[in-house]
Amino acid sequence: MHMLALAYQKGIGVATNADKAAEWFRRAEEKGVVSSDALFAMGNNFFGGLGGQERDPLKAFQLWRAAADKGHGTAAYNMAHFYYRGLAAIGLPEDYHQSYRWSLRAVQYGESDGAYFAGLCCEMGHGAVADHLLAIQWYMHCLQGNGEDHLKIRCMIGLGRCYYKGGSHDGVQMDAKGRHGGLPPDYTKAAYWWRRAIDAGPAPEAYNLLGDLHAAGHGVPRSLEKAAELWAKAAEQGKGENVSPEGRTAGEAAAEGLRMMKGRPGRERIEMAAAALALAALLLAVVAYFTIKYREMAAETWFSKQTASPDP
Repeated sequence: MHMLALAYQKGIGVATNADKAAEWFRRAEEKGVVSSDALFAMGNNFFGGLGGQERDPLKAFQLWRAAADKGHGTAAYNMAHFYYRGLAAIGLPEDYHQSYRWSLRAVQYGESDGAYFAGLCCEMGHGAVADHLLAIQWYMHCLQGNGEDHLKIRCMIGLGRCYYKGGSHDGVQMDAKGRHGGLPPDYTKAAYWWRRAIDAGPAPEAYNLLGDLHAAGHGVPRSLEKAAELWAKAAEQGKGENVSPEGRTAGEAAAEGLRMMKGRPGRERIEMAAAALALAALLLAVVAYFTIKYREMAAETWFSKQTASPDP
């Protein structure tokens, strides 16, 4: 019965039919055959209101939790996701320690996508000690798996952030004696991973962060025009979508950068002109100073000659 339910759920040998899948899962449950797959599938039905079930996020969460306890990798990933983000529909608050715990179990159960939340926890110091080198390893594990494409993009962005920050976390340098070993920032690698994310797209946060690099000239040629172009793309792609671990949208971050640029076209040329003018003013001041001194010395010499001359 359980296998028949899976066949209808996944379309194996028969046409996909969520209602029939739910029916056979219920029959299997009645007979005491409740596998982790069955629990997970029932959780999906309750969460999405499928298979004749009324939508019930709490019941879905409970079923997924039961499936995860039985070793279901995707259910364990769901636990990591909901504990990291919280689930307002059931009043579940964020719990980074639980998220990190479930992300590790998801990887243990063969769900490579769980490595994304493991990496995020290590990168941000959420529920785990901040460790960018370990975060890089988790992100790479997720990238090399057969998981969801959107999570691979998130991993590329996370890799860029880790290389950008190097051995510092929240602006504080990590202990050079620890595993980081004083890891320096690598802006070139950061730019590489953000470009990879953009190519895989959509990736509004990557556009925004790459724009920041161009604005500062870190690892890429400094160009405020290029930065403005990238920020504009981030603002367009990231409207209303929370994409950063801090909860700020790429659109909001990019709009902030664009506001700084507004009304300041050709800023690089203006800055160069300002520097040239400052240098010219300094040179004029030096010339004026020595001109005055020369005249004072000449006057003193003339006065000395006059006073030294005998009266006629």
